[in-house]
Amino acid sequence: MNEKVHIIPVGFDYERLFQPITQGNLKADKIHLLHSARKENTEEVQNLAQRMVDKLDETFGNILGKDVKITSVEDIFKFEDIYPMAYEMIKTEVENDNDVWVNISSMPRTVAFAYATAANSLVVETPELRDQVHTYYVSPERYLITEMIQELKKETQFLDKQ
Repeated sequence: MNEKVHIIPVGFDYERLFQPITQGNLKADKIHLLHSARKENTEEVQNLAQRMVDKLDETFGNILGKDVKITSVEDIFKFEDIYPMAYEMIKTEVENDNDVWVNISSMPRTVAFAYATAANSLVVETPELRDQVHTYYVSPERYLITEMIQELKKETQFLDKQ
């Protein structure tokens, strides 16, 4: 079979999720999108997360013609649930003789750690998978939070002068 499978836990940084495939050197045949189904988030956060998943599904599936599978995770911050899911997802793909690429760029640390650890565990257990299981990180062009902090400081300084 030997498909290129990307596992992409969805965060809020769209470009870091699609650029490696659309503009980078990484090929993809199939894409797993994972997103949080937490009800504890505000409705606004839930809607934003769903729009991100829909946009990625449209980009990968409709525009690029890739096979996209979407999985909701009830509690994305619960490592003891995420790790076995990550391990089994990656293991299933390599058992189907697929190359697996895990994008750990734009997700909560718990998920990044679970997927990176699961990928590494499989390679440690079966060293011949080293060329078949990969994790990758895409650096942002800029961090919006640092820009926001700088703008808030400027505004605070301006208001203090008044």
